This record gives sequence, structure tokens and C-alpha cells, in this order.
Amino acid sequence: MKFVLTFFLVFGFFFAQSQETKPDTFSLKRIFTKGELKGSIRQFSMFTDNHCGLTDYYAVAIGAGLNYESRRWKNFQINFGGSFVHDLASSDFSKIAPLTNTISRYDAGLFDVLELNNSLISRVEKLNIKYFFQKASLTFGKQIIKSPLVNPQDGRMTSSMMEGLYGDFNPTQKLHLEGGYLYRSGPRSTFEWFKIGNSIGTYPMGVSVDGKKSNCLSNVDSKAILMVGGNTSFNFQKMERRRAI
Repeated sequence: MKFVLTFFLVFGFFFAQSQETKPDTFSLKRIFTKGELKGSIRQFSMFTDNHCGLTDYYAVAIGAGLNYESRRWKNFQINFGGSFVHDLASSDFSKIAPLTNTISRYDAGLFDVLELNNSLISRVEKLNIKYFFQKASLTFGKQIIKSPLVNPQDGRMTSSMMEGLYGDFNPTQKLHLEGGYLYRSGPRSTFEWFKIGNSIGTYPMGVSVDGKKSNCLSNVDSKAILMVGGNTSFNFQKMERRRAI
């Protein structure tokens, strides 16, 4: 909720301080009033019915998000937004289940798994500047990355976010290249931003081959993720025709 209020205060300040100028000159009013504002509302209800004797859980969450994307100026674009989640009704997730000696794994994920009894939470999700050139773009700041290795995993009230420098290049219609340097992460079901090493293990961890619980949290030393990837397409029908000829 604090972020949403800050968003409107900052936006109002820029709007009030800027004045319309010539089309080719820098104008905050012209950049921000010609942009695109998007909002969303999400509601998620969950009930976990465990085997007889085990603890059952339930959760009802509601949330909203707001994102603003400015118009382009000199090939630059600004993007910022955030979201909040409110706990309408849920179990006491901090209570340890007597038989398993664990807490809720799934229902608590609708909120902040690191602060289990926080009923109203908010997070800055996007805060970046993007530069476009020819058939490519370069984004610096908090952003959503969609790739096989790093992606939003959007199956709860919030998705996973990344912070860093990330590029997107499409030299041809069939070839796509992307990659970058990511140094902070906002994992889903959390409302803080972590260094890459500290972000691993914030979500419930699995077990090793001998059955012992993994202990990744605060035990991974990694400054960043360096990632490069791409994809292309081939026309196999034309290749087969060439072979036949």
C-alpha cells in the first residue's frame, strides 16, 4: 500500500513540475502523459485437505497491481510498478504441525513465506529504463525475465522478478537472442529483494539423495547470474526438397 501511494505522489510531482515544450525537446509531462497505465486484480483461494491426522490449511487472498510504461523518448522508455496482497482469511501458518514438525508448504505461498503472519504486504516489482536500437533492446533495473532458466513462475499471488541488465536481439524473423547480467532477485511468495546467493532457498527446499533437507538458504555464495540464450527455426520441408533435387 505504501508503494501505491508513493507511485501516485511521484507521478503527480512529475506532472506538476513539467511543462509542455516543443515536440523534439525533453518534457516530463509529454513523456509521462503519453504513456500507458495498466492495472490488475487477483483473487486466489486455496484449501489443503491432508490425510487423516495431518494438519489441514486454507487461505483466501486478494491483491492488485499497478504498472506504468512511459512513451519513448530518444529511444528510451521508463517502466515502473508494484503490487500488494491482503490476507482475507487463512490458517495460522506460523503454527507447527505436530506430526510432521513443519509449516504449510502451499497455502502460505499466497503471501510472504518469510513473514508468515503479515496480512498486508507490498512490493516494487518493476523499476527500469529500457533502450531500443534497431532490432534490439536493453533493459536495466527491476524487470520480468521469461526464459527456460529464469521465468516468473506465476502460480501464486506474486511472480518471480529479477534485477540487472538484460538484452533482447532479433536480427532476423527466425533468430532470437537474449541474455544479461542479473544481480538481484525477488522470488515469488516473498516481498523483498535479495542478492542472488541469498535468494536461493527462500522458497521451501527439497531434500538430498540421502533424505536430508537441503540447506541452501544463506549458504550459497553467488554474486550474479550470467545468462545467454537464443532460439531459431528451420524449414525442414525446404531442406528435404533440396535433398531430393
